[in-house]
This record gives sequence, C-alpha cells and structure tokens, in this order.
Amino acid sequence: MGFEGSGIETKLQQETEARKRIEQMLQVSCNLLYYFCWTS
Repeated sequence: MGFEGSGIETKLQQETEARKRIEQMLQVSCNLLYYFCWTS
C-alpha cells in the first residue's frame, strides 16, 4: 500500500509540475502577443 501511495504522489507531483510549466509558457506567449500588439 505504501508503495502505491508514493507512486500516486509522484504522479500527481509530475502532473502539477507539467501544468505549471504549461501555464508559464502560456503566460509568456500572452505577454509576447501584448508586446507585439502594443509596439506595432
């Protein structure tokens, strides 16, 4: 049971890290779009 629990925890951790990375990428691309829209 302990082994399964740790496996689930690591999986959840990987999912949350991936989600954070995706959110950061979206934020960066949105900032770039705003920058290009305002400067053009």
